[in-house]
Amino acid sequence: MHAIGIYLDDDEWKTAQVTYDKKKFQIQLDKDVKSFYNSVLVSGLDAWEVFLRPLHLELTSMRQINAVLPFQAESLFSHPLEELVLFPILKKREKRGSQLSIFATKKDFLLQHLERLKSHELDPAVVSCTSAALFRYARHYFPEEPSLFVYHLGKKRSQCIAIEEGDLCYAHAHSIGSSHLLEAAVQSQKEIDRLLSFLSKKCPSVSKVVLTGEGEHWRTLFSKALPSPLTLLDSSEAAPYAIPIGLALDHLSQDRFSMQWRSGAFTSPSVAKKRVKFSLGYLASCVALTLLVWIAGFSLVKHKEEKLKASIGFEGKNLYQKVEEWESSLSKKKISFPFAVTAPKVSEVLTWLSTHPKLTQFEIKNFRYNLVKCAKIEAKNEGYEAKIDLEFTTNSPRLAREFHDALLSGDRLVNAKKEIKWQAQQNSYFTSFFVK
Repeated sequence: MHAIGIYLDDDEWKTAQVTYDKKKFQIQLDKDVKSFYNSVLVSGLDAWEVFLRPLHLELTSMRQINAVLPFQAESLFSHPLEELVLFPILKKREKRGSQLSIFATKKDFLLQHLERLKSHELDPAVVSCTSAALFRYARHYFPEEPSLFVYHLGKKRSQCIAIEEGDLCYAHAHSIGSSHLLEAAVQSQKEIDRLLSFLSKKCPSVSKVVLTGEGEHWRTLFSKALPSPLTLLDSSEAAPYAIPIGLALDHLSQDRFSMQWRSGAFTSPSVAKKRVKFSLGYLASCVALTLLVWIAGFSLVKHKEEKLKASIGFEGKNLYQKVEEWESSLSKKKISFPFAVTAPKVSEVLTWLSTHPKLTQFEIKNFRYNLVKCAKIEAKNEGYEAKIDLEFTTNSPRLAREFHDALLSGDRLVNAKKEIKWQAQQNSYFTSFFVK
């Protein structure tokens, strides 16, 4: 698996290709975005384009959280909800609720970001944000430091994030870049000191700062600007590429912190095309598998049928018709033991009841089919005899009498020579009779 993070700092492209193989990340840096032109790209919204708010909900299921999030988010952001795209991240699940970080960006910011990349003939499949990228960079290069400030100095703008106990707590944009440091170093020092002092009050447990971007060139100035008790850590060689590296790491990590703004209406056309292609391939595979199973089943049945024909020495074309002829012939022969059941089947009795002209306004409450006699080894000539117990209701006593008369006269399935019981109580009737 590999991903390519891209970031445009003013007029300079910075890219990083990160490969995840055997649970290890391999990082390759490049200043020329064209070298990765035909690859899947990961870009990121800048910190000033993304809002971050903490939220606590007395819910533990993400399905329930996503359902109530639009209503809760109205009080968190000053912009109308219909103008925003929300991305919740579950920080911590507790017994009675969940701690969340709610990221939001304006739809206009996302569209402008995509249009800006489109003007460079780039279409990123994934859009994360630079705050998440700096968080990933810090966790990868400084895993032993659970709490950090990461200050990324750009050419015209800067951004700073606060990581406390392994969680991204705050993200702030800063209107000072390396160009401002050249023009007004003293004033810029004051602005940096003001921002870090503010974050120190918000996160008092954080005491260390990491510089990224252009910051390493201004390390001495930053050392003087740091408020007490903050200390400056040594930066890695990859610090200038912290954002593109972090963007690629964010995509490859695929955990609860991974961010993706390109969903729904903002999905990349190339990704949508791949999804359609995959769906069509999956559908074609299902159809092919179904057809294969049907052909295999048909062949197996045909093989067994031919095997059965060969075992009984039958060479006719219709095996089922021949079996019916054998059954008819067997029922007519006088044999020492009655193999075939002569009593009507349950399905035949039910069909007879449902089509009986006298039962059109009846509601059957209880039906019982009893095989009271059957052939046995010690009584081969006993034969088969079935008895029906029927309970029904009707609002028409006349139709009930007519049905009773039909039973007494010996209906198509009714054996009038046997006992026929009849009981009536208001609109409820019970009868029992033998079938032939």
